[in-house]
Amino acid sequence: MLAHEPRLPLGVNCSCSGRIGAKEKRDIKLALQYRDRVRSIWLEMLVQDMVSLIMGLDGEFPMLEHLGILPSMSGQTDTSFTLPPKFQALQEIP
Repeated sequence: MLAHEPRLPLGVNCSCSGRIGAKEKRDIKLALQYRDRVRSIWLEMLVQDMVSLIMGLDGEFPMLEHLGILPSMSGQTDTSFTLPPKFQALQEIP
């Protein structure tokens, strides 16, 4: 569906205190495929859900202005994750 929309900037926003569903994961992954249009990313969710979505950040996001990644660790034992090595956003030069 996004392929046929005007080239407007995208914002990816998911703030969830519990598990996110398969539809929400699919929608977020779809939006993250349009790296040249993503202007903001805000992910606040359980680490186990976030890990699979973080892999969608592996590449350059030339329009990215805001990034918020807040893993919720309630009741989880393995809470470690890292950003993919190829994740990049353009840096503003003063």
